[in-house]
Amino acid sequence: MTGAGSVLNTANVSAGDTVVIFGAGGVGLNAVSGARIAGASRIIVIDIQAKRLDEAKRFGATDVIDSATTKPVEAVRDLLPGGADHVFDFVGLKVWPSRGSQCSASRRTLPGRSVETRSRRQSEYF
Repeated sequence: MTGAGSVLNTANVSAGDTVVIFGAGGVGLNAVSGARIAGASRIIVIDIQAKRLDEAKRFGATDVIDSATTKPVEAVRDLLPGGADHVFDFVGLKVWPSRGSQCSASRRTLPGRSVETRSRRQSEYF
């Protein structure tokens, strides 16, 4: 499943939802496109490379966070005090799922690469 497929088909992001995406590589950028197509009101992308974050803006990210210089969970909490409706991990590092759950309104922790949604309708492991 691609990034856009995860956003549109697995998580069923809807107009007005808030989305956080960890990782702005090829799959993450496609997730940004999917969130934009779905009508997400806020699309926050987190990465360590400024070049990728610039690309994320071009793909439709409303906010970007450079996690090499900023604590991503705190930055997301500043932008979305109630947490995000959907959190996507396209980094694949063991530490990110726990950080992702800290950004999610549902506070669920899923092992591995995951999709987290406020509605708890679905979760998918890639």
